[in-house]
Amino acid sequence: MPTKVAFSFVRHNRYEAIEAIIQQESGILEAKDEFGNNMLHIACQNDHRRIAKLLLKNGINVNDQNKAGNTPLHYCFQYNFLHLSDYLIAHGADETIANKKGLLPSEGTGLEGGMGV
Repeated sequence: MPTKVAFSFVRHNRYEAIEAIIQQESGILEAKDEFGNNMLHIACQNDHRRIAKLLLKNGINVNDQNKAGNTPLHYCFQYNFLHLSDYLIAHGADETIANKKGLLPSEGTGLEGGMGV
């Protein structure tokens, strides 16, 4: 399964497809996109709580940092997805990990809107 397809399924909230991919290829949880995001970053950028829960249940790294140093929690705060941020924190997300701009998750990513890195 190409990584781009899996990331597209996450972005478009295709829960059953992601569930099937994880069952077939558990290594997909280690996959990264061109910005260094894992699938949990993408789920958090899009407020896909059900997929985020699935990924966490299957062992994805909740504190993984992308190339800009952002964790999935940074995106939850950036886009004000507070229910999802609470869920991540309850499942081990570290609120003290700063990104490359020195910002903590509660301070967002330092972006002026948009979903880039």
